[in-house]
Amino acid sequence: MINRVSKEGVTGMTEYVTKEAFEKFKAEDFAQVRQDLTVLTVKVDTLTTEVAALPTTSDVKVLIHEAFKEARGTAISLGVMIAVITGTIIAVLSFVLSVYVGGGFR
Repeated sequence: MINRVSKEGVTGMTEYVTKEAFEKFKAEDFAQVRQDLTVLTVKVDTLTTEVAALPTTSDVKVLIHEAFKEARGTAISLGVMIAVITGTIIAVLSFVLSVYVGGGFR
């Protein structure tokens, strides 16, 4: 017994069909559903694989910690370089002014 569904809804007519006709009906009506289900299953499997490949919170924390450590080292190196350059400039200016003002090398 099959209730046919049309755009207007269930027709209300009940027809008796053979098993072969019912199998054909299932094959035709559910072929797209089976195909969509297969595609959806593949997408879910792919998504599961992609999610499993994402870094965990602890991985991200380690990466952030390492980045801050590297940035701190770079900042310290930069500070030392600036101090050395500033000291050199002050020493040169001091020498030039002492020679110019003090009248050195006469």
